[in-house]
Amino acid sequence: MSYPLPTIKRFQSEDYKDSPSWFHRFIQAVNLYTEPMFNLVNGNLAISANTNEEIYSFQMTSGAAAAGNTFTFAPKRFVGIPSGVQIAQCLPVLSVPTAVGAAVTLDWFWNGQQIQILAIYGLSNGVKYNISVRIF
Repeated sequence: MSYPLPTIKRFQSEDYKDSPSWFHRFIQAVNLYTEPMFNLVNGNLAISANTNEEIYSFQMTSGAAAAGNTFTFAPKRFVGIPSGVQIAQCLPVLSVPTAVGAAVTLDWFWNGQQIQILAIYGLSNGVKYNISVRIF
């Protein structure tokens, strides 16, 4: 949903003729912020268009050891070399979502084309999980 923005982008000192001199300097400083912000918002500023990150989701049945909980994938939208991969969400595949009840962490490696999850810690053996990771 978008709303029309006002057509006024700047405050004009002439509109405040009776104000003290400091106020005119203040208006100049405010305009340094308001005009660029108007242009950004008017250009449909969106977080997704201004950040380089991705949420990637997959399912996994956990093994007895964390080193057995591995997964390799190529990001779909992320561009460049990732500086981090972290668990965004981890839930067992059940009819009613249930908390894991333990801290879930992972070790990862970038091989130049794919992210290799080397181990996922904190999972129960033999349980199927829906896992989402944040790539940034």
